[in-house]
Amino acid sequence: MPDHMPHGVRDNIQLIIRMEEEQSRERSLSDRIGDAIGTFAGSRLPAEAATLAGFVLAGNTLLRPLVNWVNRRPITPDVTEAKYAVHVTCRPGDVSDVRDLLDAELDRASYPVREVKTLSETDAQVELAAVLVPMTAVEAELDAVATALENSPLVLSATWSVEATS
Repeated sequence: MPDHMPHGVRDNIQLIIRMEEEQSRERSLSDRIGDAIGTFAGSRLPAEAATLAGFVLAGNTLLRPLVNWVNRRPITPDVTEAKYAVHVTCRPGDVSDVRDLLDAELDRASYPVREVKTLSETDAQVELAAVLVPMTAVEAELDAVATALENSPLVLSATWSVEATS
């Protein structure tokens, strides 16, 4: 940069250069491929642009059945770490006691609790979810926990859910 340039202008230009370099490093592969296709097309190389675009379309089209097959595979505990949650519904005045009961029942079954969330709350009822530490759980044991919770007069309903961790 020329020495006669004001100091503030020089600093701004260097800042812009750093920001553009950072943005360039963060670009995904698909962004770079799209740029390459655009560069070929803009450089009056339509055959190269069409060829590269054709490879991208063919790759996406041919990989779609594989992606669908992977997405349809069932989630099994031996392959995937899962996040289990025990859900209870109670009256608003019983929330504190039900939290303690929920913690006690899960502790009795040896399932550590990561957190207890309030999922929904109305004037008539509150839904709590005890999210367990990611692990493999036994369905029969979680069913027994839900049954024990439902036997309490404080609990309106109890169930459990599982989802794959991300």
